Amino acid sequence: MIVKLRDIGTIVTGNTPKTSEKENYISKDIPFVKPSDISDDEITYLTESEFYISEYARSKARILPPNSVLFTCIGIIGKVAINENECAFNQQINAIIPNTEKCIPEYLVYALQMKKTQLQKIANAPVVPILNKTQFSDIEIDLPPIEKQLEIANIFNKIGRLTFYRKQQLSKLDELVKSRFIEMFGNPVANEKGWDTKSLLELGSCKNGMNFHYEDKGVEVNCLGVGDFKDYSVIVDTTLLPTVSLNEMPSKEYMLKDDDIVFVR
Repeated sequence: MIVKLRDIGTIVTGNTPKTSEKENYISKDIPFVKPSDISDDEITYLTESEFYISEYARSKARILPPNSVLFTCIGIIGKVAINENECAFNQQINAIIPNTEKCIPEYLVYALQMKKTQLQKIANAPVVPILNKTQFSDIEIDLPPIEKQLEIANIFNKIGRLTFYRKQQLSKLDELVKSRFIEMFGNPVANEKGWDTKSLLELGSCKNGMNFHYEDKGVEVNCLGVGDFKDYSVIVDTTLLPTVSLNEMPSKEYMLKDDDIVFVR
C-alpha cells in the first residue's frame, strides 16, 4: 500500500528559540538538534546533541517525543535520524511523529532514506535546496503490514551494523595512509622538508561547475553534485552518478575528463 507521510503521523517543522533571550540557553536541559548532529550516509540514533536549550525555552521550541523521525530539508537534503530521547530541533529539519499503529519508526527511517536521491531533485534550487513542509508531507512510501515492517527493519539494521564496522576499518586505514604520507613527505602545510611549491594554476586549469535548473524532459546527463562527494573518492564509472534532465547538453567546459580533480568550494 502506498501512503503519504501526512497519513501516518504528525508532521512538524523545527524552529529556534530566540538567541537574544539568554534564559533560553542558560542550561543544558533539552537536546537541540541541528543537521550537523545527523550523519550524512547512515541512520543516526540521537541520544545527545552539540547544542542544548534550557527548560525555560520548552514552550518556545518544537519538542519531539522519543522515536520520532527527523529529516533534513534545507541545505543538505535527506539526512535521517531517530531521537531516542525527547529533543527540540531547528527549522532546517522536518520531523514526523509516527502513528505506531500504522508505521514503526525503524521502518520509516529506511523508507525515507531510500527516497533521498529523488527528494534531492525535488528540492533543487539555485542557491539553497529546500524541501518545504507541504512537499515533505506529500512524500509517498510503500507501507506493508507492521509484521513485514519489523522484518524489513531488522534486515536493514543488520546491514547497518556491518557497514558501521567496515567504516571503522576504512577509517583506521585512512589514518595509516595519512601517517605514512607525513613520514615520507612531511607536513604539507609546515613543509619542513623544504619542497618546492606551486600554485594550482601553475599545475593546470581551474573552473567552476555550472548552475542549472532541472527540466521535466530533455537531455539526460550524469551529474556530480555536492551530496555525491561522501560516496566517491575515485569515480571509476561515471554512469553510476545520478542523472539530471537539462534542456540542452552542457558546453565542453563543464564536462569532466578522465583524471580531473574535483573539490567542494
